[in-house]
Amino acid sequence: MATADAMTNAWNGKWAGTLLVIGGVLGILSSWNAFLIGGSRLLYAMGKTHMLPQFLCKLHPKYNTPVNAILLIGGLATLAPLFGRKMLVWIVDAGGFGIVIAYTCVALSFLVLRYREPNMIRPFRVPAGKLVGVITIILSLGMLALYLPGMPSALVPIEWWIFLGWTVLGGAMYGYASMKNPGKSKEIMDHELHELKIINQQWLKENPYK
Repeated sequence: MATADAMTNAWNGKWAGTLLVIGGVLGILSSWNAFLIGGSRLLYAMGKTHMLPQFLCKLHPKYNTPVNAILLIGGLATLAPLFGRKMLVWIVDAGGFGIVIAYTCVALSFLVLRYREPNMIRPFRVPAGKLVGVITIILSLGMLALYLPGMPSALVPIEWWIFLGWTVLGGAMYGYASMKNPGKSKEIMDHELHELKIINQQWLKENPYK
């Protein structure tokens, strides 16, 4: 609450500190909401394509939302703070490393698509797209390096174990889903890519680049 006290003193009014606290709470709730929606839809999509167990893509009969994925993400997000501040810091730090890996994968995918799918629909065209992709990958790798031992924001051993455990759990769930439905994920993704190419070609005919 030191920041709220500083605001109160700076503006010479208790209202300033209260406003800051309200803004902070609303910021946490909005981030939590985005995490809940985005994370549950990601699990739903991976379950639907047989990359994760099928129970994660079950839809609610009335609201048509991925109920099991929402319950899983919501349950984990609710239980995490109960482990205490120290444990929560470990989880957040380990999760941050995973997020940077996701950023790096997105940057790699961006560059790969530039070469493999040059005619893909791109209503917004990034100037010097390939150069932007290379710079993004370099920056992402630099951010990854900050988590390595010897760096200022290096993960402590227990955070590495949390990251490793989460990776093993994800790999086990992926392996289970792949063994239960061998080749199904690739079949669905190939079909989706084929449909996307058809839509791309149709869009390009109707909206030729100038």
